[in-house]
Order: sequence, then structure tokens, then C-alpha cells
Amino acid sequence: MDTIDRQLARLFDDLPPQLRKAAQHLTRHPDDGALMSMRQLAAAAGVSPASLLRLVRMLGYERYEDFRDVLRAQWKARPLGPFAARAQSIVARAGSDAAMLVAATQAAAHVTVDAALAGPQAATLVAVAERLAAARRIAVIGLRSSFPPAFALSYSLALFREGVLPLAGVGGLGVDALDHCDERDVLVAVGVAPLTRETVLAARQASRQGLTVIAITDSTLSPLGRAAGHVVLVGDGGVSLLQSQVGTVAVVEALVSLVMARLGPEALAAVAAREQHLQSAGAYWSESDDMSPHSATS
Repeated sequence: MDTIDRQLARLFDDLPPQLRKAAQHLTRHPDDGALMSMRQLAAAAGVSPASLLRLVRMLGYERYEDFRDVLRAQWKARPLGPFAARAQSIVARAGSDAAMLVAATQAAAHVTVDAALAGPQAATLVAVAERLAAARRIAVIGLRSSFPPAFALSYSLALFREGVLPLAGVGGLGVDALDHCDERDVLVAVGVAPLTRETVLAARQASRQGLTVIAITDSTLSPLGRAAGHVVLVGDGGVSLLQSQVGTVAVVEALVSLVMARLGPEALAAVAAREQHLQSAGAYWSESDDMSPHSATS
């Protein structure tokens, strides 16, 4: 944002009032330019779309989309602030316009999911899914904010294939399961900055033992990325308090679908058997539960 900031600073004194409003909003809320459509940004700045486009053209961009692409590239490359700074940004944004905070969250989610699944990443996902389908065992680790997508991955895979080992064990013994793994097995490590120490150590241990390490993370150069043979990159929307897990969840869902498709009839039979078992065990609420005296509320 530095270059555009300098351009806006040079132009500011000569701008008419409407363009000044737009320039001030861009300076105060640079994420909006990266994440919002022209109409959304104009509404957030309190100017007309025509005024915003006029400012964009004064900055040297013929189309708003070209301007947004530059901001988006800078937004993706920016360093992440600490939790306190992110919290302060959320509160400040909501204080000025809560609806715009929702719009920014939506836009960030779209950008994050697109980056996680599109382009070269799609080929990476296919290659990773093939390795997962062929593995004897699949160990999965993801802790703190990365626990939900890691759990979703291990739970979903276990519905249709054997040998899935979630490593978030009670009592801190989960990683001990790696002792019985070797080059026939895979570790999927899920984690984004700030990385949880145990996740990095598990990835390094797995690599030493010859496992294929697959990292779902935010940088190939992070300790987790460097320990992995395959890296699936996920971005951060920058709008939420913690690093966004939207892209990670999208990657998990894509991998589960790809592995299931790769296993074909074997996976379909396993899912059907598992579903039948869960229904027989009464795992899910049914209409008959409403007739039970235990379901009545006082």
C-alpha cells in the first residue's frame, strides 16, 4: 500500500471533496480496496462509484479491477499483526460501519477460497489426494485454531478408509502414534502462523522417520512448510481475530472429495456401512426421540 499511499498524498491537496473522502478511506482502510467491489468500496467511503473510478484513473489505472489487483497482491504479502492489533482493527471497523465489516469478511472469504483452490493449487491438491489414497496410514495433526479443520479431515477420511490417526490425543500422547509409522504412511500437519510448537515437532519427527509430510499452511518457508514434502498453501483474510480457517476448510473438503473419488467403489461401500452403523447406534437425533419422555423440557 506504500506506493499508492504516496500517490494519494501527492494528489490530496488538489483533489475535490468527493475524491478526498475516497482517498482518506483508502488510507485508513487499505484492506477495503483489496477486498471490495467498486460499489462496495464507494458505499463504504461515502462517495459515488463514478467518483471512485475517477480517483482510480488519476492513480494511473484504467479499470478498478486493475487497481484492486495491485492492492490485493500487496494485501496477500503483508505481515500479519499480533492478535491485539487485529482485534483493534476489527473494533475500529465495526464502530464506523458494522455492515461494512460483514461485507469485508465476505469478500475476504471469497478471495481466500479462490486462492486455496484455483490455479496451480488445484494440481497440488490432486497430487496430495493421490498420496493420501495410497497411504497405509494417515496421521493428522492440527492444534489450537487449526484443530477444527484437522479434526474435520481425520473424521471425514475415517468414514471411508482405515488407518486414519488423529494425533491430538488426550494426555499429550497423540504424537506417540508416529512411533509405529514409516515410509508407507503420511502425516498431514495443519497450521498457520503463529505455529503451534507440537505441530512443527511432529512434522520434523515424521520427516526423519521417512513419512510423507503434507503441510496445510500459509508459507513454504515457515518451519512447517520446510519440514514438508508437499505444501498446500492457504491464505488469511485478515479480517478475523485469528487467522482465517476458511481457506483451510475449503482445502480439507476438496481433499476428502478427491480421496473418496480416487478410492471409488471401496469408499462408497465403506461410507454406506459406516452410515448404517451410526444409524443403528442411534448416533443422530430422529423424530422418534421427540416422543421419548427424556426429551421433554421442564
